[in-house]
Amino acid sequence: MPITLPYDSAKRLEIKRHMKLQEEDAGGIDRMRHDKFEVKGQVKLEPIYHFSHKELAFNKANGRIRSEILEKEEELGRALDIWDKSDEKIVKDMLLSIRKDENQKVKEDIRIKGQIRPGIITCDGIVINGNRRKALLDELYNETSEEKYKYLEVHVLPSDITKSELWLIEAGIQMSTPQQLDYTPINNLLKLKEGMLSGLRIEDMAARIYGVDVEKIKFDLERLELIDEYLRDFIGKPGKYYLIKGLAEHFIDLQNILSWAKKPRGPIKRDWSPDENDINELKLTAFYYIRGGFAHLRIRDMRDLFAKREAWKNLRKSIELDPEINDVELSNAGLEHLIDTGETEEEDEDDFNESSDEEGIQTSIEKQDLQVEAVWKATRKKDLKVFYEDAKEQEKIIKDTERPIVLAQRALNNIIAIPQEPEKLNDPEIDSILQQIIVNTDAPAKSLSTKYLHKLLLIMNIMLDFM
Repeated sequence: MPITLPYDSAKRLEIKRHMKLQEEDAGGIDRMRHDKFEVKGQVKLEPIYHFSHKELAFNKANGRIRSEILEKEEELGRALDIWDKSDEKIVKDMLLSIRKDENQKVKEDIRIKGQIRPGIITCDGIVINGNRRKALLDELYNETSEEKYKYLEVHVLPSDITKSELWLIEAGIQMSTPQQLDYTPINNLLKLKEGMLSGLRIEDMAARIYGVDVEKIKFDLERLELIDEYLRDFIGKPGKYYLIKGLAEHFIDLQNILSWAKKPRGPIKRDWSPDENDINELKLTAFYYIRGGFAHLRIRDMRDLFAKREAWKNLRKSIELDPEINDVELSNAGLEHLIDTGETEEEDEDDFNESSDEEGIQTSIEKQDLQVEAVWKATRKKDLKVFYEDAKEQEKIIKDTERPIVLAQRALNNIIAIPQEPEKLNDPEIDSILQQIIVNTDAPAKSLSTKYLHKLLLIMNIMLDFM
């Protein structure tokens, strides 16, 4: 059963009172300005009303800033009150921190042309479409005191609008392909999830969003599940989506690899048959490399490495690294203040004023989490790089098995590169490796002439003399 959107009865009465006054001033609703507006699946000419900024509230469920709102509410330990002046400033600053250059263009456009298309508000005054416009009009009014900037022109939604109908209105306007630049990748995914939770079918969502089909929405929702698993189960920080900023391509690549691993296709052939547990280890390994700060092309390479069992054995060693960061590592990094003592630290009231340009507001909690992640990367990246390079080397060896001359030349080059100084060869493991080299020359020896085999063994014995 469709869920009706709750509203504030007192504020609804206030909005209705202002609507009635404007209708009377115009000489009747039919004499007011109208514009086309689609609601409840029907396009009609609907009247345009105007309300001052103080009569309206920002929509904290706005898809453009959804993850940032969740982050701020977690930091504060409470829900933001959209009618509170201090909380209103927080939301306004978030909106204006996104695409600052674009905001200036829109602001100048309003200054020159005025409001061209009306926004949309709920029956109790929450702005559904026009949040950025409201913020910019507020700035213009504060700068100029001109009356024309004091009001936002809007359509008013009926009081019986459902959550799913509201989602379709907002998504149809703001999430269609030309407008998606205003959404960060994670906020786009969260908006799709909100649509599902409102009771909509994927088919209904795809029909409303221009340039998006059913398969694209399914693919995106599956990726959000993968991201949630990474944050919740691997990092242990559920819902902290700021920790995956800039990693959209990483998760797209991982999603494609996991799909391929379950159902191989294309020119890449596997030389083994992995089971479900192996595929889960592939996902976990990718999580390590994503967290380790490796480029998304490294994630993409994992498909080729997973296809070759011996190469994969080297890469999967990464999952033996500790996924947790300990107090000693934090202390060594000078971050003793982040070690959990059971006490709650007071938050700086001015934190929300610190922005990171395109990425919105950066809170103190975000800063601390990012510091911890930086320590995790610094203490594990070297090992992860070694595992990756060993896997790539093994993959190359496997590919070159059909070209023994290449393998033989590479082996010779590596042997020549071994230092001759005895003091550099005092590691017992080197002695073991060289012994294995001699043992493993037995198989190709059957195909080699006695003369060349004798030379190879002579080289090995000379090297062992340095041990």
